[in-house]
Amino acid sequence: SCFVANKCDRCQVVEFEPYPPNITELKENAELNNPKRISIFEIALSDTSGTMSFSTPEEPTPGHGTGAITDSPTSESVRTMRGDELISNDEAPPPNIVKIDVEGAEPLVSDGLRKALSDDSCRLVFCELHPSELSEYDYDTSKMVTEFEQMGYDVELHERWGDAHVLEARRE
Repeated sequence: SCFVANKCDRCQVVEFEPYPPNITELKENAELNNPKRISIFEIALSDTSGTMSFSTPEEPTPGHGTGAITDSPTSESVRTMRGDELISNDEAPPPNIVKIDVEGAEPLVSDGLRKALSDDSCRLVFCELHPSELSEYDYDTSKMVTEFEQMGYDVELHERWGDAHVLEARRE
């Protein structure tokens, strides 16, 4: 986020993060870099607006892959919003580029952003896919690819590590 905000003079970067230790880190990084171009929403994007169970690590430390929308012994309740609702209420701008990395809950985010992702002004989506977690939502990688293709994107899958992939969806 900081990299993009510093490299693009006309960009507005919008972040969504429900996990408090990560929120603290994001705010500190934004303040050090380009705070006027970075907005942070302390929520999880999802297919519904309300609350969901969010698994957290036993030690509340920020970092990569440290939480997900699922139950666990250390779960806490987090606020969720549909991205399309935030946009229609003028709380967030419509996106041109989207990065989704939500440890398996990608179908929830894409469903909640369906209108924005279907709009021609959204040109590029990077979506990290975790097939083992996607199955919890009755999805798999091919279903995610098909959904983005149906929204008018050309889709490529890039291998990451283990069974993870990055779905790159691009409109010309």
